[in-house]
Amino acid sequence: THNWDNTFLDLVSAIVADALNEGAYEHIANQLADGQTGKIRQLVASVGALQLRYWICAFCVNQHAGICGGFGPQPAEGAARQRWEKNRRDTATNEVFKLCYCRTPKVFSGDQCEMNKFDDMM
Repeated sequence: THNWDNTFLDLVSAIVADALNEGAYEHIANQLADGQTGKIRQLVASVGALQLRYWICAFCVNQHAGICGGFGPQPAEGAARQRWEKNRRDTATNEVFKLCYCRTPKVFSGDQCEMNKFDDMM
């Protein structure tokens, strides 16, 4: 439901575009950025799409049960290392994300893992 490189505006705009059965979301993003949320809401209501439900894993998956404590193993070199380095940084500030030191038990596989169910959800 998302790409970590996108902004929240991109995510919401893409969802609205899908609800409106449109192939692109740029014009919706522009309207939302201009504060035209009421107009967008009316448009979504006019096609009967206000009650649609969307799975957004950033909201539906407990990120603290898996990824908040680290970035995974650092690849040695090459494209994998560049991708790893890019993914651990904020796209707006280029700062390395701060790690969370919560005490939530980490679960990376099995029935209790929330992050390995993507194929089941789709």
